[in-house]
Amino acid sequence: MKYINILLLISIVVLSDCTKNDKNSVDPATALTLLSNFKDNGNGTVTDANGKIWMKCTYGQVWDSATNLCTGTGGGTTYGAQSLAACTTAGLCYDSSTLTLNSGPAFDACNNLSFGGYTDWRLPTRYELAGLAQALVNRDTFLLSFPNTPDDKFFWTSTVSESDQKLAYSVNFADTDFGKEFTRTTTTVQYVRCIRP
Repeated sequence: MKYINILLLISIVVLSDCTKNDKNSVDPATALTLLSNFKDNGNGTVTDANGKIWMKCTYGQVWDSATNLCTGTGGGTTYGAQSLAACTTAGLCYDSSTLTLNSGPAFDACNNLSFGGYTDWRLPTRYELAGLAQALVNRDTFLLSFPNTPDDKFFWTSTVSESDQKLAYSVNFADTDFGKEFTRTTTTVQYVRCIRP
């Protein structure tokens, strides 16, 4: 764990030097403060300040214990991340009383996951996933806890739109519009990051 923290500090300093003219950048002290709210568990998971445990890697990526990074196959910057629809048929995979997904590829990806000694993984809510982005401020800081997060698609939440149940909320983790929420047709393919409990 000490090795990971030293690498993290070096990354923050290098990152600060590279992005100091970026209006969205944070200084090293602020980055360390933000990151102190996230504990890398050394097993491919990260615990946030609320005690929720997140998958370090995007669904489909492989956590490499030797490097503590998310790896995998695939071209570009996806590192093996899989794109999944929320529902196979728009509007037919949610609980109408709670407006949350209760089946479908994205839901099943987390619900059927066994990783890090846990089997109670789930798809995060709209507020949990947006809160994760807000807590780490920008993509550069986010990548220090969640490396190789792809940025070419959004990430699904379990929350269905109140006004149109064929739509569900997703969160952006790209530099542009980092942390912003969008609604997408549930048959659209996007990425997944699982949470527990």
